[in-house]
Amino acid sequence: MVFDLIPIIIILVSLGVAVYIVIKKFPQMANIDVDQIPEEKQADLKKEILEKQFEKQFKKVTSKITKLILPVNKFLVSKFEGIKDKILKKKQALEEEHEAIRVQDKSQTEILHELLDEGASLMEQENYAEAEKVFIKALGIDKHISIIYKNLGEIYSEQKKYDYAIETFKYLINLESKKAKQAEYDGNVEAERLIKRDLAQIQFELAQTYKLAENIKEAKVSVERALLIDFKNPRYLDFLCEICIISGDKIGAQACVSRLRETNSENKKIETLEERIEQL
Repeated sequence: MVFDLIPIIIILVSLGVAVYIVIKKFPQMANIDVDQIPEEKQADLKKEILEKQFEKQFKKVTSKITKLILPVNKFLVSKFEGIKDKILKKKQALEEEHEAIRVQDKSQTEILHELLDEGASLMEQENYAEAEKVFIKALGIDKHISIIYKNLGEIYSEQKKYDYAIETFKYLINLESKKAKQAEYDGNVEAERLIKRDLAQIQFELAQTYKLAENIKEAKVSVERALLIDFKNPRYLDFLCEICIISGDKIGAQACVSRLRETNSENKKIETLEERIEQL
């Protein structure tokens, strides 16, 4: 905005100089012989002559100044435009540098939390492709975060990429098993209990994925492993009964229903399951 006013300022200064020069020469212009003119016309005629002389002199002076000023004006405008561009580029560079410093100032933990939140939000929106990219980026920061693999497993399952989902869950089970062993070695009973509970849940999700992939045999193996950890979980027992019925394992299904009854005798599914087992 300031740079745009510079040419106007130069023109105004130039006009001021022209007016100053004309006024300076005004006494010379006023030195006119009017003695021979009748008195009544002297005033008007002198005024007219002065005005013409003033206008002529003013045009002459401004013409010279304009010829002098134009190249200077072009040079100054060009120069100031160059300065303006340099300032804008410098401003942009400083902003980019500030942003880079701001990102660097963030701890890896903060960035990881932001990525996890972003990925979870994308999953809620069922934007699984973008969520996958975010979680893979998070793995670049820390490849030992269990929730990342769990989310990736769910994403692949939702996308019907069952092979990817199965491999992801199996890797996560291996990771959590190592953590459980370390907690046991450290004598941290509570941590070991929580990790094993998570392990049971992961085994169950793996079993569900195997079922979706129509691998009933492995689905049964995985849910049985989940029940080894959490043997009274009604969800796991119900799923095992379903798998036994699908596979035609009548004895296994009956045993599963018995366990369900011990866990919760009021379970409304028991009667339905028993009717289905009788049809095997």
